[in-house]
Amino acid sequence: MKKLLFLFLVGIVLSSNLNAKVWRVSSVAGVDADYSTFLSALNSSFVVNGDTIYVESGTTTTSSIDLNKQLVIIGPGYFLAYNPETQADLKYATFSELDFEAGSQGSVIKGCVINSLDINTSNIIVENNYIYNISLNASSLITINGTISNVILRKNFIYYRIEQTNSGRIGISCSSLVTGLIIDNNYIYTFNSYSYSPYAIYCLSGEFRNNVIYGSSLISNAVFNNNIVAYGTFTLTNTFMNYNICNSTQCGTENGNQANILMSSVFTGSYSSQADKGLILKSDSPAIGAGDDGTDCGIFGGNDPYLLSGLPDIPAIYYYEQIIDNLNQSLQIVIKAKSH
Repeated sequence: MKKLLFLFLVGIVLSSNLNAKVWRVSSVAGVDADYSTFLSALNSSFVVNGDTIYVESGTTTTSSIDLNKQLVIIGPGYFLAYNPETQADLKYATFSELDFEAGSQGSVIKGCVINSLDINTSNIIVENNYIYNISLNASSLITINGTISNVILRKNFIYYRIEQTNSGRIGISCSSLVTGLIIDNNYIYTFNSYSYSPYAIYCLSGEFRNNVIYGSSLISNAVFNNNIVAYGTFTLTNTFMNYNICNSTQCGTENGNQANILMSSVFTGSYSSQADKGLILKSDSPAIGAGDDGTDCGIFGGNDPYLLSGLPDIPAIYYYEQIIDNLNQSLQIVIKAKSH
C-alpha cells in the first residue's frame, strides 16, 4: 500500500513538472521571443504557477513589478565581460524594482540584475544575482518583511553605495517576524561617501554563513559562521559567532574566530579592480580551511560556493562567430558552449 501511495505521489509530481512551460522574454529587436517585456509575460493568462521565464540579455524592466505567481526567473548573469567563458552576449537582464507578493510563494530568481528588492511572502529563493543601487530613495536595498518564513539569499553580489547626505540606509533589512532566514555566500557591500555608516545587515534572526561583508551590521538571534568581515562595526545579540575572520576585533578570538586580519592578505584582488573574481582567496590566505568542518571562510567556501558572474546552472553559449565566404558561397558558424 505504501509503495502504491509513493508511486501515486511521484506521478503527481511528474505530471506537474510536465505541465510547466518555459517562456522567453526579450526586448531586443529581431529576437523571436514569446514576450517583449517581463510585465506582459507576468500578466499573460498563459503564464501560470510553476512556469519558467528566461529573461534574455538586454531586457530591461523599468517599472515596479509585483510578482504574484510562482515562477522560476532566469537571467544571463552579470559581470559578463570580467570573467572568461560567460555569455556570447554581454548585456544583462535588469529589474528596476521587484517585489515578491502573496501568490509568488515558491518562486526563484537567478542570474539577473535587480536595483531594488522587497520580499513580502514565504518560500522565496534569490540566488546568483547582482543586487545593486546608488542613491536609492528607499531606506533599504533589500527588504524582507512581514510574518513570513523560509527566505533564502545566497550567492548574490549585493552592492549599495549611497551618494547623498542620508543616514539610516541599510543593505539587507528584515523584521523580527521573519523566520527561517538564510543568508549564505553573498558579497554584501554598503558605503556612504558622506561619512555616514550605513548598515550592511540589519536583521533580528537568521543564519549567516560564508558571506563577505563590508559595512556595519546589527544581528540578533542568529548563527554567524565562516564569514569574512572586511570592514564595519558589529552589534551581535544572542548570536552564535564562530570561525569568522575580521579586519578588526568585531568577532574576537574565541570559537575559531580571527581578529585584526589584513584584508590584503585574504583576497587576490578587490571588487574595484576585478569585480567578483577579486574576492577569490589567495593560496596562503588565512581564510583557507579556517571555517567549521575545515571549509574556507568567505563566498567560495561551504557546501554551495559562489559562482563567478552569477551564471545560472543551465547551458550557455559563450562564443559565437560566423564567417561568410563569398567566393565559395559558404557560411561557417563557430559556437562554444558550457553546461554550467
